Amino acid sequence: MKSFLGLSAVVFLLLSVVAPANAAAPGEPILLSPSANASGVGTDSKLSARFTDADAQTLATEFHLRKVSEQPSSAQDFTIVALPDTQNYSSANANMPHYMAQTNWIASSKSQLKTVLVSHLGDVAGLPDVEYQFQRAAGAMDVLTAAKIPWTVLPGNHDMDVATGEAILYDKYFPLSKFTGWTEPGVSFGGYYGQNQFGRDAANRLLKNSYVRIDRGSVRLLVLNLEHHAPDGVLDWAKRVIDAHPDRQVLLVTHNMIHVNGDFSNAVPRPGGNTPQEIFEKLVAPKCQIFMVINGHNTQGTSGEANSTKKNSCGDDVSLALSNYQNRTQGGQGWLRYYTFKPSEKRIEARTYSPSLKAFETDADSQFDLPFDAPLPSNFQQVHKTELAAGGTATTPKLNLDANSTYEWYATSTVGSTHAKSQVRTFSTGSDVVPAQVSLVLDTFTRKRSKGWGKGNRGGVWQHGSGKNSFSVNGSEGKVLVPKKKSRFALLDGVKSSKSDVTATVRLDRLASGNGTYAEVWARANGNAKGISHGYRARIVFASNKTVRLDLDSVRNGKAKTLARKRVGGIKHKAGTRYKVRVQAVGTSPTTIRAKIWLAKDPEPKNWFYQKVDSRSGLQVHGGVGFRWGGSANKSQAFRIDNLVVREVR
Repeated sequence: MKSFLGLSAVVFLLLSVVAPANAAAPGEPILLSPSANASGVGTDSKLSARFTDADAQTLATEFHLRKVSEQPSSAQDFTIVALPDTQNYSSANANMPHYMAQTNWIASSKSQLKTVLVSHLGDVAGLPDVEYQFQRAAGAMDVLTAAKIPWTVLPGNHDMDVATGEAILYDKYFPLSKFTGWTEPGVSFGGYYGQNQFGRDAANRLLKNSYVRIDRGSVRLLVLNLEHHAPDGVLDWAKRVIDAHPDRQVLLVTHNMIHVNGDFSNAVPRPGGNTPQEIFEKLVAPKCQIFMVINGHNTQGTSGEANSTKKNSCGDDVSLALSNYQNRTQGGQGWLRYYTFKPSEKRIEARTYSPSLKAFETDADSQFDLPFDAPLPSNFQQVHKTELAAGGTATTPKLNLDANSTYEWYATSTVGSTHAKSQVRTFSTGSDVVPAQVSLVLDTFTRKRSKGWGKGNRGGVWQHGSGKNSFSVNGSEGKVLVPKKKSRFALLDGVKSSKSDVTATVRLDRLASGNGTYAEVWARANGNAKGISHGYRARIVFASNKTVRLDLDSVRNGKAKTLARKRVGGIKHKAGTRYKVRVQAVGTSPTTIRAKIWLAKDPEPKNWFYQKVDSRSGLQVHGGVGFRWGGSANKSQAFRIDNLVVREVR
């Protein structure tokens, strides 16, 4: 890794101040810039943060930075075990050997599986007011404590009075004191609902809702445990927890989510609670860091397994998995589920095993793989330190960053022997040098045509497939009229390149309606008379609420994979607004894809809105340039394009 600070870095001024021995810990540093997940950041940018202290002491501050590598080859495997509904073990003494076999096996296989956490899925007991059941359950879980394996639990419907939410015995046998003192490397108990940790919580539910941080090699995971049919106050708390950990992927553990058919359970919620579908729509869908949800609770006869996916608000798949064996012989015969995370292989192995039977279950709902992508970062380096008064803002000198790279950073402050650390924040840099370019395609649309766009100034003849009659040229712009609920495309593949830089002016004649309207600019386009099927594109989505979103996609065989997606700030769409769009697809194995959008009346922004690297097979080839328009608008839409320039990056 190259040095982050250039030759002109300043010499730090250090003030010698002795803090009182009983000084309170300073406040958590507030990161100012770059903003979370910022893209196109300049390679000579600075880091900035504000530092506070209740005692108004002088603070010793530091900034730490690291570049995130694209290669996860040395990431460490680890396992999370899911213990589904144990109610029929703890409620029947004859079945308890299965529960004990489960926790004893987890303890004995800890080293082999690299188990870092055990997550109970709820219904530890059969009745909420029968004390011996909770005594048995607590005794079985204490085996894990003795083996120094962190574990969590959440209340199912059998662990509480669902009419009131009260869980007296659950609170007694699973107190906070059992969890707040973990010292296992890489696993820490984060907090609980009622702690007022990230703002005021609506209630104190003790250990009914909690979260855990897992740091395993490059993987930074947050495991979020929610009670059965969590009410809105709990969901609001969960959102605050996720917002406070923007650098972490989130695994949600709850009692009820999907049924054996893979769809949401339609169980009637407790008073004031949310159904599984409502939890997904209110929490999981909008919080795109949640990549996976696991649950128990549901069975149909002896069947109690399913796995499926549902889309979140970012258009990404969320993996959903059910495991529950309570209706099988002897309360479940010891069957449990474990998930082995394999970051270097970008997958999670789901396996189902019974320590009692010493057997695996291998059908498609018991043994399967799930996708998991966690890049491996390098080590953090200190890039700046200084001392300043409480309430002040510190800024690093200009940094010397690599172009088109992803970085993480955090700040710390110290008063005497007390310390505070900010959350880790991520940003990506833009290109620091604009390469020399050679023009491949030019179309100013100064001709006039009633059917099709014909031949441009340079680059060949436009193809439109069967939709040729929708295209025309009026002497200054190319126009396409897209019928409602239809799409149209224009492909120019007479000149192909693997180093394309596309710039065009686009506009939409009227406001979007229905579910919105889109215009796509393809910097690498391959297809045929039926349309564009392979390549890289930027998709501009015009929503009916006048917002504009820019997506970056790879497309193979007509199926898109979203590389980036974000609403464009500072733009409120109006009919006829002219936008400039610039998209690059440069190189093969990998391809670097960049995109930006701005109002045509304004100068081009210095930084890219996005830049991603992709090596998806089938796309590492030359391609032409193309456009595609459509959406689910309730009315036909007219799009216009002008000043198309395609250059080859040298």
